Amino acid sequence: MWNNVNQHYDYLIVGAGLYGATFAQEATIRGKSCLVIDRRPQIGGNVYCENIEGITVCKYGPHIFHTNQKDIWEYVSDYVKFLPYSCSIDKYQGIPEKGYNCLIEKLLEGSTVIINMPYQKLVTAFPGIADKVIYTGSIDEFFEYSLGRLEYDSLRFEQEILDKPDFQGQAIIDYCDSETSYTRIIEHKYFTNQKSSKTVITREYSEEWLPGKERYYPINDEKNNKLYQQYLELAKECPNIIFGGRLGKYQYYDMDKTIASAIEKAKEVLE
Repeated sequence: MWNNVNQHYDYLIVGAGLYGATFAQEATIRGKSCLVIDRRPQIGGNVYCENIEGITVCKYGPHIFHTNQKDIWEYVSDYVKFLPYSCSIDKYQGIPEKGYNCLIEKLLEGSTVIINMPYQKLVTAFPGIADKVIYTGSIDEFFEYSLGRLEYDSLRFEQEILDKPDFQGQAIIDYCDSETSYTRIIEHKYFTNQKSSKTVITREYSEEWLPGKERYYPINDEKNNKLYQQYLELAKECPNIIFGGRLGKYQYYDMDKTIASAIEKAKEVLE
């Protein structure tokens, strides 16, 4: 594992999701060396996709790219081809033809990438491995919850492979009635009209976040926002750590805003 690690980098980027990968690309094209780590066994963050029965399946729920920002649409379109898919009133919409993994892989070209690697494990083995750190994990976890835990809503997914070509005839059906425990059913093949004799569906459930679960939606009420501000004060004591992304900023971002914020931060610190 350590054979892939040089002794020093300009940037250590913690998290190989959209924010981390975009920052890595912006830094790399400016001649900076980047080490990108992720504690999950794959890159992509919550847009990671799997191939199941020849069908592209978003493991952490469906993601449809949409934006009104022409520059962001052109940015992502430079890396991958998008298939049309309409889900909102935004001017530019689509889904990567080959899934989001291809986009992340393109953005990470030129960086050293290590998966299954927690931040603390790396910096314990290699203290001072980089001049600066881009940290896209939860800011309270970085500070070992010293001021308390920030609250989130979480999700749970139940996946099923069905031995028939169709289940519901469309990508998403939402369920708002009180009798149904799940909030929606996703039939993945309809996002990109993939052909298969089987189909893969996912039932999505809303859950309270507890340690060990994935964080999805920050609860930006007065109590949590106040706690986040207290963590921001702590962060001032770490001038070489830059917090970004949904978890680092304790803010829900759509994908276009995540990419835009990473580009903006890269321009701020690199130019």
